[in-house]
Amino acid sequence: TRLQATHRADLASDLLVGAPATTERVSMLTHRFLGLGFDPATAYQKALAVIDLTIQRQTLLLSFADIFRIVALIIFCSIPLALLLRKAGPGGGPAADVH
Repeated sequence: TRLQATHRADLASDLLVGAPATTERVSMLTHRFLGLGFDPATAYQKALAVIDLTIQRQTLLLSFADIFRIVALIIFCSIPLALLLRKAGPGGGPAADVH
């Protein structure tokens, strides 16, 4: 969706090639996969896949939070409308309580 694409672009823009934090994370993950017996090229690709999966999960979480806020706003704005649309009883006044 558009929200996911926007969040993904924002998150991915923080991953700069050559940035110390990015290089350190990729290196750590690559060494981890090397320790599991993968060859260097595969270990590097798997490290990038883990980072991509992390970005995807964060993107989905941010999109969910956005949708939650939108739904909450719609519900909040509909409360006055619900109060105005109460069913009127006979004679145009408020409905009588029936027990």
